[in-house]
Amino acid sequence: MQGVWRVSPSRFNIDIGPFAESKKCAEAFGSSLIYTSAIAECIEQMMKIEKEYNEALLRADEELAEVKMLQLKSIQSSLSLSTHIFADVDEVSA
Repeated sequence: MQGVWRVSPSRFNIDIGPFAESKKCAEAFGSSLIYTSAIAECIEQMMKIEKEYNEALLRADEELAEVKMLQLKSIQSSLSLSTHIFADVDEVSA
């Protein structure tokens, strides 16, 4: 095989060596960005729903207030579950 270079995908798999730690840190950073973005979006949604809930209370619209309270509890539960899952995954990958 004169002058022929064959590149296989596994050749660039960086699991050991000087760049392995950098790869691991970059992957963790990317995951953290995604998680943080999702949390920020949930918090913004919670703030919007909380405002709608307060407005429903001011208008004495009990039915709408109840719906908004259920939405708030749902988002809070999702955030709590996500936090526990993320903590478990973070411990496993560390």
